Amino acid sequence: MIILFILLLTLVYSIPNEVINNREQKAFDYIKEKEGFYPEYFWETSAARLDNATDYTMIERNSSELLEDNPFISAMYAGDYSRYWHGYQVILRPLLRFFDYQHIRHITMIAFFLLLCVSFSTIHKKLGIPTALCYILSLCPLYLTVVSISLQFISVFVVMFMAIIYLMSFYNTNWLKDIFLFFMVIGMITNFVDFLTAPLLTLGIPLTLFLSLELQNKTTNTLFQILKKEIICVFSWFMGYGLCWGSKWVIASMFLEKNIILDAFNSIVLRTMGSDVESANRLEMLKMNLTNMFYSQGIKITVLYLSVIIIFLVLCILFHKKTCIKAVIFPFVFLSLLPYIWFFVLANHSYVHDWFTYRIQAITLCSILMMVSQLIDWDNIKFKTLKLMNIK
Repeated sequence: MIILFILLLTLVYSIPNEVINNREQKAFDYIKEKEGFYPEYFWETSAARLDNATDYTMIERNSSELLEDNPFISAMYAGDYSRYWHGYQVILRPLLRFFDYQHIRHITMIAFFLLLCVSFSTIHKKLGIPTALCYILSLCPLYLTVVSISLQFISVFVVMFMAIIYLMSFYNTNWLKDIFLFFMVIGMITNFVDFLTAPLLTLGIPLTLFLSLELQNKTTNTLFQILKKEIICVFSWFMGYGLCWGSKWVIASMFLEKNIILDAFNSIVLRTMGSDVESANRLEMLKMNLTNMFYSQGIKITVLYLSVIIIFLVLCILFHKKTCIKAVIFPFVFLSLLPYIWFFVLANHSYVHDWFTYRIQAITLCSILMMVSQLIDWDNIKFKTLKLMNIK
């Protein structure tokens, strides 16, 4: 995979700068003169803020003054951000060859909602409409309209959608031998394309669906078995994510004659521990992320989401399955806590960038909804509904 990543980046940096420089300048002018770096459209909340500043940086990576004649060196170099792969350039740089910034946004918006619809459809076919609705409901607080037109935000969602579509299309009951490789590859691709926005989504949402598949197909009957599979998935993703990122530090340090490893280490210390200038107040950070996720539009929308959960709980009480409750509850509860473990570890990053890191809490919402959904006997509800309507 690492060799493939290097080849792809080297290939796109072989595109002459002259053919895209004009479009870059138009993008810079548009961002600075029309929108600004952090516009908040429609909802006037930081949770719906566009990160045009990072879009600017991503496009700037193509500027001729930043690049060498050697495409490989160009692919490895990113100024103060050489510790990242910047794999999004595999798509962005060719697009800049033919389209302006506004056109690229339109393309990403179409691609985003097409993939969302396809992922919903595959979940519906494989797991049923209740699970598909849980999936969509968990994404609703994330301001998807904003995500779809942000070069900064969209990458991790595209990886998540593709992972879900693949999982729903190729899952089978003997999948344990392949699940290690699947989540490791997803972790590597996430690190390759993402700029540390909400990477955990590519682990958490597909994993909730994998657990639902395992429970539905009754391939896992005990709490120990399902927790074992869940831990393997989590470990695989983090191993892929970490190894991919570490390999970039080593390769870049070797060929750029800069100590990228030290730069990455200093960044890790800052993003976990904070500094005198940048805070790592974990309590305040948690409050900010929770507010952005569940209270960005005030009490009315919060009550709406709580109402949905309450309806699910009532249905669970009235029409619960005769199943091993522990085998359902504990794996999903563990998964719902992953975002907060991430917040705790990357406290400074989650504090400074709470206006987009909050999105990983979709894992928590999705886990809770799917946990309750797995405990509801939907066939019994359907039978009694039809009986009540006198449909035979």
